[in-house]
Amino acid sequence: MIYTIGKKNDRDLFRLIGKAALDPETHKKLGYHVTTKNGDIWAVTNDGNNFIVASQLASHFLKIRLALFETETAFSAMLEEIIKYAIDKRFIGIKANDRKDNALLYKRYGFEIETLIGKNFANYKKEFSSAK
Repeated sequence: MIYTIGKKNDRDLFRLIGKAALDPETHKKLGYHVTTKNGDIWAVTNDGNNFIVASQLASHFLKIRLALFETETAFSAMLEEIIKYAIDKRFIGIKANDRKDNALLYKRYGFEIETLIGKNFANYKKEFSSAK
C-alpha cells in the first residue's frame, strides 16, 4: 500500500507502522532512526512490519531513503509498488542508498550500482527507458 506524507492518510500510516518505526531493533537494523517529511512516499506491507520510504528529488528521481523488510518477498512487493508509483507519476528513475548485501534484490528490478559507500553501502540507480 502506498502512502504520501502530508495527505489525509497520515494517521492510517502511523497507526500501521508505529510499532516498527519506534522499535529500537528497527533503528539497529537500519543504522539510524526512522524519519519522514511532507511529500515522502511510503510503501508498506499490510502488517506494518516492512516499509520503504522514498523522497522526491529535484532531479525528478524518486530516492529510496529507508528500506526495512523481513523477507525478499516483502521487499519485492514494496519495490514493485514504488516502481509503479514512480512510472505513474512520471519520474525519470529511482535512486536508492542501501546495503551492499541487497545488490541482487535491486539488480532483479534493473537497478545498477552507481557508487559504493564504504564497505557496507551502495548507491543504486534505475532509469526508466522513456526517460533516456
